[in-house]
Amino acid sequence: MLGEKEQALSYLQRALALGPEDASVRFQAAQVYVQLGDSSTAVHWLVEALKAGYSPTIVRDSPVMDNVRLDPRVQELLRQR
Repeated sequence: MLGEKEQALSYLQRALALGPEDASVRFQAAQVYVQLGDSSTAVHWLVEALKAGYSPTIVRDSPVMDNVRLDPRVQELLRQR
């Protein structure tokens, strides 16, 4: 993905179109946006993944999510699960 932002976002949009309710796709979206440095959008997709039933344990243990996991919205959802 390094140096290929447009292509990564194109693939991501395609994945989201094919599986808009898929919790794993939402989590992958969060990971892509973390790697692109867009924390706000990453938090949005991480919250959406958790709401769709993505594993809170994986979110807690994923090193990629270290920065966005501190967001109060994410913390609240993790406490609820």
